[in-house]
Amino acid sequence: MNTSSSKGTLKIFIPVFTLALILASLLYYRSDGDVQSTLADPADTDLTVPVRVTRAESDIRSYSQTYPGNIEQWEYAFITGMTGSRIDRLHVREGDRVRKGDLMAEMERTQIHQARVQMNTAENEVRRLTNLAEVGAVSTQQLEHAQAQLDNARSQYEQLEKNTYLKAPIDGVVTNRFFVEGEIFAPGGERPAIFTLMTLDPVKVTIHISERFYPQIRPGMEVDVRTDTYPGRSFTGRVHYLSPTVDPRSRTFKVEIRIDNRDRLLSPGMFARVTLDLTRREGIFLPSASVYRTPGNDIRYVYRVDDDRTERVEVTVGERFEEVLQILAGIEDGDMVVTEGAGRIRENSRIQIIE
Repeated sequence: MNTSSSKGTLKIFIPVFTLALILASLLYYRSDGDVQSTLADPADTDLTVPVRVTRAESDIRSYSQTYPGNIEQWEYAFITGMTGSRIDRLHVREGDRVRKGDLMAEMERTQIHQARVQMNTAENEVRRLTNLAEVGAVSTQQLEHAQAQLDNARSQYEQLEKNTYLKAPIDGVVTNRFFVEGEIFAPGGERPAIFTLMTLDPVKVTIHISERFYPQIRPGMEVDVRTDTYPGRSFTGRVHYLSPTVDPRSRTFKVEIRIDNRDRLLSPGMFARVTLDLTRREGIFLPSASVYRTPGNDIRYVYRVDDDRTERVEVTVGERFEEVLQILAGIEDGDMVVTEGAGRIRENSRIQIIE
């Protein structure tokens, strides 16, 4: 008797439970995972729904990426003489600025004096044989041999001159001096040269960028450079060099940024952050929270405001820039669009705009 009663109760409970499930299934989903319930009948156009709105306006947006790097000298040179030669005189010291061609040091001149004597002797011999050749006293072969010896003597003298009178190969600043006057030049270890010379105006930063941005990078492109040394201060740089190849291991390519440094504020070794605008778009933008997706497909729509009523309008979206979406079609400049409260409205709902 009790068993029959329990079975009857179970038969009644199952339809009631099923009905509850059906009612729960009336919930539906909108874009970005928001859940709305039809139990409150949001389609009721006689209800006034409070909402917040925004005005669609034309704007320019850019997607930027920041890359770490170090400030580097633009050019770098080692000033060296002949190994085993004595340093006679140094004309500059650390911190001095030099121009290309300025004399920086002189090595011992014994060898160059000998080379000059040999060159003068060869010149005199060529002149003598030239005069004799004019009257047929010597053969052309003798004159050509003497000319070859002169050319060789001149070449040796010019090479010794470069290694004796050491001149700056670039504009720059003397950053290190490793030897003093009177020492024998013997490079090695911590003393690789007599001087090191750096070009500090301009300077550069080398960064490595993902291959997917290769089409967006071009020579002359302006970038923003910031350092920890000068918080809040921005330096303008430009893309100077773009590697023609991509590293197959890292899938990146090298980019060199040139930065003017007339005030000498930037020094090699400083940590830097380089920010590039990789994507730039002009058009109409809306907050992403105001754009909804139809369940089951990728149709996007917004609620446009017309007086105190709403209109559902399908839109075509472009790129996303943080919390805003580019609108390619469906909305015009100046349209008012619902940003908050859309969960309770449908087509032609009556609304009240709140601040």
